[in-house]
Amino acid sequence: MTATGLHSRSQLAGYDPEVLQRTRVAVIGLGALGQNVVQNLALSGVGHLLLVDYDEFEGHNATRSPFFPAPAEVERLGTGKAPVVADRAATIATAAEPVVRYAEMLVQSAGDAVIRWADVVVSAVDSVSARAWLAERCRIHGRPMIEGGFAAAEYNLSVFAGVTGAVCYRCLNPGRVSIGSCRAYARAAEAASIIPAIQTSAATLGALMAEQVIQVALGDREWTGLRAYGNVRRPVLSTAVLPVDPECPGQHAVLPVLGELPELPERLAGLVTRLRDKLGTGWLMLSEPAVVSMACVRCTEMCRVGATESVWLAAPRCSGCGGPWPRSTGETTPQAVRLLAVEDEVTGPAGEIASADLGIRAGCAVVVQDGEGRHGLMLMPGTPDSGWRTATPTGNVKTAIPAVS
Repeated sequence: MTATGLHSRSQLAGYDPEVLQRTRVAVIGLGALGQNVVQNLALSGVGHLLLVDYDEFEGHNATRSPFFPAPAEVERLGTGKAPVVADRAATIATAAEPVVRYAEMLVQSAGDAVIRWADVVVSAVDSVSARAWLAERCRIHGRPMIEGGFAAAEYNLSVFAGVTGAVCYRCLNPGRVSIGSCRAYARAAEAASIIPAIQTSAATLGALMAEQVIQVALGDREWTGLRAYGNVRRPVLSTAVLPVDPECPGQHAVLPVLGELPELPERLAGLVTRLRDKLGTGWLMLSEPAVVSMACVRCTEMCRVGATESVWLAAPRCSGCGGPWPRSTGETTPQAVRLLAVEDEVTGPAGEIASADLGIRAGCAVVVQDGEGRHGLMLMPGTPDSGWRTATPTGNVKTAIPAVS
């Protein structure tokens, strides 16, 4: 079956199968919205997908999840959203040579290699913190980001260009911190009487966002800097031009590459040392605060954390209260670091934090300022696929039907 024959109808509608085959799209968040986006992209012939989510399917997801797993899939793949959705996407993909990868972790833990790999990034996450992180990393790497949200029948979507000086997500949403876990978000939303999406709004918004991904890939940037609003019960879209906030706390410039480290340090202390060797003097800015120690939200005992803020927020409890963090001894105050002088030694628990636990992995980058005051990126060596897996479905829709011309 040739690509031309398979995609003959979509070619008539203006799609270019060869361009879409080459296009790399990272979809962050695989709830109702993310699944609908992935389904549309896979069917449309996008050749490279990277899907990121650390959450699991629950029973209430079935009414809004086109890829909700059957019992046989649960037995084979488990209940994690990332492996299940990746398997389904690879099964229905119509690209000539589809490759569907996934990372079963928070995107902040996966690191910005996800962003650097992609041509277009889709933000389909609930967490404000994750959206802000994505907005920051997309901007510094010059990647367009398409994001959306909804409540019951109402929805909105925005297309951010990822170019210096343009409006960014944080121009409208300056805050960063929110509940990190999808389950925690669902419970909090229910308690606050927030109405979640219905399947029709998730499907409609997912289609609109997928089409914008395709148009950006094909070179049409007409919708960048706009936000569209709609309601599936009153099918009329309204649009608004998004203004740049001169006081936006976000990053508004694509950053140049200042260099690459010869090896990936295992610990934060080693990273600072390697940067000192490279820069002499200057600063390292982590993409998120590194939480060294923090008080359990239930018993208020101090915890030894050693992870990003987002990982802490996903389960901010000590091991005695059902969380993952051991109680620390001798520490009485919270400690977190984000801005570090490279000429200083990083000692103690902060220095022992693993680079991977801060999302600093092979193929990632860190933001630095050198001794001359220039801001830029220092690249980490290696292939940007740390923690990624490739879906290996048992079959594919293209081989299940007769070839047609």
